[in-house]
Amino acid sequence: NETLSDGTMATISSDYHSHLTLSNINRVWNGATVHCAANAGSGSVDHDQPEPFPVISVWLPPSITPSITNETAIEGTSFTTPLTITGDPFPVSSNIVITKDGVTVQDGRITVNIGSGNGTSSFTIENVNRTNSGSYTVNVTTTAGSDTAVVNLDVYYLPEFVEVPLQRQAFNESS
Repeated sequence: NETLSDGTMATISSDYHSHLTLSNINRVWNGATVHCAANAGSGSVDHDQPEPFPVISVWLPPSITPSITNETAIEGTSFTTPLTITGDPFPVSSNIVITKDGVTVQDGRITVNIGSGNGTSSFTIENVNRTNSGSYTVNVTTTAGSDTAVVNLDVYYLPEFVEVPLQRQAFNESS
């Protein structure tokens, strides 16, 4: 094990093949190439072949902000709240699962619209109704990790009579 100047740990292990493991790496390593050389008691070998050296790709786990938001909507309208979704590789819609009160949402009116790589995205419910009140969890998963955000939604709606009023008859004083 060797600790490099930026805190990255380099470990070389060998069975019949040698393996270089870099851990605790950061974005500075993205795009770096690896040059390999071996030293042993009988001499050294430098990997100066014309073939390309391995290139390091540093992935960033997805991130969603805000992580929790409390919102209100009015029944019959469309509801949208902004989310910032980032990561590398950048999440696509197939990387997103929406649940409401713990159950996967399969309603096409409820979506997360992914921005074009700049992080600007949104959570949307078209034609909101009172049954849309609840706690929604947006989970984004990529090969680099996962993150979640919670949208708590209260839906306001017009009052309704829950009982039919008793019929009343009005009397005119002259009758």
